[in-house]
Amino acid sequence: MMPKVNVTIAYKIQSILKEFPEEFMKSPNNELYCNSCNCTVSCSKCFLVDSYRKTSKHQKGLGSRSEQLILHTSQMLLKSSDTNFVEKVTKAFFSDDIPLYKLNNKYIKNLFCDIGHSLPSETTCRRTVLQLSAHELQRIRNTVHDKQMFLVVDESTLSSTQYFNILVGSLETPHVSYLYDCQPLTYAPNSNSIAEAVGDAVRTLGTNRNSFCLLLFDAAKYMVAAGAIPKSLYPKLFHVTYVAHLLHNCAMKVRSYFKDVDQPIAKVILVTVKNKNRQAKIATIGYPPQPVLTRRGNWLNAALYYAKNLPEVKAIVERFEGSGVLVTIAKVGLQTTGLASQFLKIKDQYERLVMLIETMESAKYTIKEAMQAIQELDFREDTCNINRYIKKKNAEH
Repeated sequence: MMPKVNVTIAYKIQSILKEFPEEFMKSPNNELYCNSCNCTVSCSKCFLVDSYRKTSKHQKGLGSRSEQLILHTSQMLLKSSDTNFVEKVTKAFFSDDIPLYKLNNKYIKNLFCDIGHSLPSETTCRRTVLQLSAHELQRIRNTVHDKQMFLVVDESTLSSTQYFNILVGSLETPHVSYLYDCQPLTYAPNSNSIAEAVGDAVRTLGTNRNSFCLLLFDAAKYMVAAGAIPKSLYPKLFHVTYVAHLLHNCAMKVRSYFKDVDQPIAKVILVTVKNKNRQAKIATIGYPPQPVLTRRGNWLNAALYYAKNLPEVKAIVERFEGSGVLVTIAKVGLQTTGLASQFLKIKDQYERLVMLIETMESAKYTIKEAMQAIQELDFREDTCNINRYIKKKNAEH
């Protein structure tokens, strides 16, 4: 007769898990763990596990777990029946400028699983992009169909890549426009290529020739030449250059004239832009506006700030600690002879230009109002000859 062999706890746990895989699991401490009751169960004797399974606590836990499983399964089946779910996810991410690769984030995936829906993959969502784009273009076509329409044509630069953009809208709601086309430029644009792109946009929109009434360009020479080409094809077309661009160019002329003023503005920004301690000190009198390269009117805003706060800015910068190059240059720049008088001259002569730029950038400011404002613009004292520059540009366009 063979001697009796003692069965190990690990072997007993494996046997129980094979028999009741949904009820138990093996804990990290090599103990038998109940999934429904969240507790460990002794399995040194077989009858202990049988007795535990018959308790009211365990039976109640099994019932709750079954209900949750059924509910989760029904949610998955219900969600899976939504064939537009992938499109909804893609559109939601795009509408808030969230890159689709974020779909691979494990926490986002777990969140959707907890909700009861498996998150689609990045590849699956990318397949729907062209379809969503087609739907959006059709929606724009429907919006301007059989209505008097305008086009806005401009260029932009992002990460050293130049883009050609076309916006479209109806004259019924001129303050609302839609980005209809955005293409990277692989060549230097000219009047013919611009005119061809405008013609293609009008044709794909399906607009009647008499409905295309307004074309907005900037004042670049090739853009002005391109605006003259479609006039023979569209009898009611009115071509206008951006008035705001003209005013920003006026601000650039002011900046070019007052070179001594430009340097301190730039140096104070450099010495504070990456130093929070210095920023906090400047902020006690209001942080100065930061000029933007393509929006020269912001430079005039900065000049008006210094015309009002120059003594306070000088005192704060003088208290900056350190003897670095940027700190030294900023301190020396603010001590330039006649600096205060130049800032005051800019304020007295060209403050109206700043206010007019802000007014014209309103989406509800009409072309008629803009043209009238330009015609009435007159600087009594005009060191930079802005009056003559505006009259010259009006004569050209």
